[in-house]
Amino acid sequence: MNPPPLRSTALRIKTHTGCQQCKRRKIKCDETKPICRRCQARGDHCSQPARPEQWQTVVLRPVAQPSTHLSDDDLLQYFAAVMLKDMVVDVKTAAPLRQALDPLIQRSKALLYSVRSLTQIHRNRFDPASMHAPLQDRQRAVVALRQEVQQELVDALQSRSALNRLLLASLFLTILHAWCDAPHENGALLHLRGATATVDLLLAPQYRDPRTVVLQDFLVGTVAFLDMMYAFLIPASNPLPQSSRMLDMLKQDRWRSGTYIHPVSGLATPLIMLVAQTGRYYRSVVDLRIRDPRREHELERSLLAWQPLDADDKTLYVRVADAYRLGVHLLRIA
Repeated sequence: MNPPPLRSTALRIKTHTGCQQCKRRKIKCDETKPICRRCQARGDHCSQPARPEQWQTVVLRPVAQPSTHLSDDDLLQYFAAVMLKDMVVDVKTAAPLRQALDPLIQRSKALLYSVRSLTQIHRNRFDPASMHAPLQDRQRAVVALRQEVQQELVDALQSRSALNRLLLASLFLTILHAWCDAPHENGALLHLRGATATVDLLLAPQYRDPRTVVLQDFLVGTVAFLDMMYAFLIPASNPLPQSSRMLDMLKQDRWRSGTYIHPVSGLATPLIMLVAQTGRYYRSVVDLRIRDPRREHELERSLLAWQPLDADDKTLYVRVADAYRLGVHLLRIA
């Protein structure tokens, strides 16, 4: 009697060095660093295994700054794989956001330099000894942005793509100045003013495009968040009006719905704008020593009345939104 034929099985390659997420899903990990391609496609956090410790003989010598030898591709990869995930409230929103930002960065020196600067500072954990190169890139970004704005004015194009690039560069420079400047410096406010004017242009009907909704929403929410952060720092003598088109857009129910979580502001973007208005009022009381009881009542009523929609399963985001209601305390202090 002949022995039964051997059962054919597909060769399965096992690895003990793949990331934790791929191991948990029982799928092959390609072990790309710092984030494997499977995790990148899913928008997941990628936990790479620690290398086994080995004893080595080393010769100590001065080490160059960690970012000086990184290419643009290395820095952009870090920005996409690590930094974007730190910027968003839900890591799943990072992957589509990267797809929206990449083409803009490739076409703008101002964006490239600002991303380089942000990435180096973040990668070096805000080490004061490592700030020289990032500050140089920030200055290059400022010069490049000025040139790009002037070129757009000369060409009179004002295309949607150009406005997106100018707005994003202004927002990144606002963040950079917030990270690097002394408290008395106002570089961030200058760029925030430019961003506010640009977002109002971008939301004009002729620039609306359903295909760019991911990018547009990210820009709107980021402008709103930074506007809130700087509201009290805007002097009453030189006010910064909020974009009327942006205020109208944020009246849409989706901005406070649990079915839509904004990458930066969660479901609280409209509430953030109310807190920004409260900060402006507080600053005006400090500067002008004049109170407006009717305005105070209106702001307090709006802050307390705001409610999320369809968010019963979004407890964390609702709690974060409720924290923004502390803007009511600004009224009490004023």
